[in-house]
Amino acid sequence: MGWRYRNKPVNVSTIDFLREEFSETYVPGVNSGQTIIGDILTENGYFAIAEFKHFKTGLEEKYCLISFIEYNPHPNYNLSYKEMCESMAPG
Repeated sequence: MGWRYRNKPVNVSTIDFLREEFSETYVPGVNSGQTIIGDILTENGYFAIAEFKHFKTGLEEKYCLISFIEYNPHPNYNLSYKEMCESMAPG
């Protein structure tokens, strides 16, 4: 996945903004949902435990969500993040 560039409102904390970015409302039979059930923000990373619920089966899964973050003084965005997965490695 590539970098995502967002304009975070000044009055919203970075961790609250990222919680909202990664959360989706679950509606049975309509769409899957995801809830952040625990998270931590560091200087350059966001780490969360997310609970995903499938819209057809109702099956629930928990997984770790890891994102690199950067703060950017750009006119159109001020925060960027890159979601990581298990196939990504340093280098």
